[in-house]
Amino acid sequence: MKQLQTAHSTVLDGYLQQEIHLLKISDIYSIYAENAKLFLQTEEQEFESKRKLYELEIQLAKDFVHVSKSTFVNIHKVSSIQMGKIGTTELLLENDVSIHVSRKYLKELKHYLGIGRDL
Repeated sequence: MKQLQTAHSTVLDGYLQQEIHLLKISDIYSIYAENAKLFLQTEEQEFESKRKLYELEIQLAKDFVHVSKSTFVNIHKVSSIQMGKIGTTELLLENDVSIHVSRKYLKELKHYLGIGRDL
């Protein structure tokens, strides 16, 4: 358990029913909070986490970026960015999941990816 609590850990604990799974951080596509619970999304499954969103945000800052107040994504799992006609933006991840990008976080996302005019 001490390894799971260190900032340099390469795995996170995810809960699925009565099982605890050790998930490689590189296998996590997105992390989001919903109904006071935190979820870790992998290619095929979603696991619940007992951690706090802000704790994971600090721990995963080099590989994950916020796209909304309650969601951040693994930047290495982004397949494309789709810009809508009415100012909406969607991220398509490699597992074919589409995630809405809040306007508040779009500039940060573009900067993190090294795209856009504000470089």
